[in-house]
Order: sequence, then C-alpha cells, then structure tokens
Amino acid sequence: MSDTLLNVFIVPRESEAEFLRNWRETAAFFSKRPGFLETHMHRNTGVGNGTFRFINIAAWESAAAWHSNHDAYKPGEYSVPGVKGHPAIYERVVEVRGGGEIHAQRPVTLLNVFTMPDGQEAEFLRNWKETTEHFRSKKGFIETHLHRNTGFGNQTHKFVNIARWESPEAWRSNHDDYKPGEYNVPGVKGHPAIFECVADLYVDPPDELAKHQPFIREGFFPGPRAA
Repeated sequence: MSDTLLNVFIVPRESEAEFLRNWRETAAFFSKRPGFLETHMHRNTGVGNGTFRFINIAAWESAAAWHSNHDAYKPGEYSVPGVKGHPAIYERVVEVRGGGEIHAQRPVTLLNVFTMPDGQEAEFLRNWKETTEHFRSKKGFIETHLHRNTGFGNQTHKFVNIARWESPEAWRSNHDDYKPGEYNVPGVKGHPAIFECVADLYVDPPDELAKHQPFIREGFFPGPRAA
C-alpha cells in the first residue's frame, strides 16, 4: 500500500517554465529520499476551468515519509513569484468504471478540485455518486476515482476527482447535457478541467509499475487499487 499526495498549484502563465524547472529539481531530490515511489505532474490543457494550472499526483510509502522529507527541504517552485501550492495526502473513497469498450488509444485525464464548507461532505458525496451513476453508461466515459483529503497537509480542497474520458469532446458534450447535482449543494465549488501529463518520475521501472497500474503510462495515477 502507499499514500497518494495531490498538490494543486496556482501558477501565473508567465512563470510556467520557471515553475517546471524548479519542480523537476525538487522531484529529482525527492526521488532519492526514502519512501518516495513516483510522481506525475499534470498541466491544464485549457479545456474546462482554468483556475489551477498544474496538479501533481504522487505516491509515497506513507504520509509520514512525505511529511518528514518535506520538512527537511523547501521545494524551489514555491520561490517562483505568484506560485501557490496546496499539498495534502488524500484517500480514495469511490471508484467507478464504465461498462463499455474503450475505443480511444490515448484517453484524456479529467481532474476536478472541490472546495466546500465543513459539514457538507455527506450531501456532496450522495450527489456525486448520483452524477457518476448517470455518466457511467454514457459513451466516452471510462472511469473515475474520487479522493478525499485526509487532513494531513493543506486542507483547502476537500475532494479531488481523477477521471478518464475517451476525449475532451466526450467529456464536454456529456456535461453540457447534464448538470451535476453536487453543484446544488450550498457552498460547493468545482474546478473541472482536462489535464495532460508533462513529467513523470519513478523509483521502479515503468514497465514493472504498469503491471499493477494499467493506466499509469497515460499519466493517470489513481492510487493503490482495491483488492
């Protein structure tokens, strides 16, 4: 088992190149530290909400391993003007897969970051599950994994959804025809967008990892799969 680290970044467009250079240095440092397993940096493609330019999805052997290593090192990307990160450990709470065949050779990754007031989590989850039941039978839907903030790290974002669709058009057309019920919950705000993986770093060879994580080569990392 491992713990999933999600870090949602606000990055000014003019600072993207400098941010990525610094992030790669940080990733190289952590890759040599005990407890690090892998990391995948995703960049917003401009399809969907543009609030968050980058989201990092990483795996550590434990939350404690991540925390102790970050306490001993200040990531250089935070020194770039205008950059703000929100790193936290998340747990996967819902996993749903579509029932149809996958026709796309390169599915796209949808990341949706949710904020909400305290006390709204249960109502949000009920509505989100109804939304997912609606989409799971739709053409183009592949799978979705909802992650909940464990309270270990930054607590700004309560939930992050990691999903795959066959194409941006499939995701957008289905959402144009249906308004997810979770957005009717008072105070809930989502930031859905299509992201592309722009950098990967592993401790173990990708081919070995792919045996356990079939979609990892597309830059999609849902965390340890349930038995």
